[in-house]
Amino acid sequence: MLLAFLMWFAFVSVAHGADDDDLDNLTASGPVRVMDTPQAIEQAYGEALRLESSGKFFSAASVFFNIYTAGAAHRTTALGKIAENLIRAKLYNAAAYFFIKTLQSGDPNSIRGVVRYL
Repeated sequence: MLLAFLMWFAFVSVAHGADDDDLDNLTASGPVRVMDTPQAIEQAYGEALRLESSGKFFSAASVFFNIYTAGAAHRTTALGKIAENLIRAKLYNAAAYFFIKTLQSGDPNSIRGVVRYL
């Protein structure tokens, strides 16, 4: 099921016009890292924030998705950040799923972060 979602996620990104430079940077970023230590998760979180601040929203959403699936301490924050960055990348259909998941999480800070871009 996760593989099907990731394939759908990639299709939606291309079909709905994610920034081509952003997609190029995503594929040039190398293989997916295994985040099996708290230090690796913190490093990935910092990388995602840097990508977000440089306007690479799709790449940032991808890194936040990896953090979310790692089951880390940043799980609810990452969930909201996925939705935020997908909205900012103009991938509204994909963002809708993560916005609903953010609402279900009940984390008020994450919800506020997403609502800011609606």
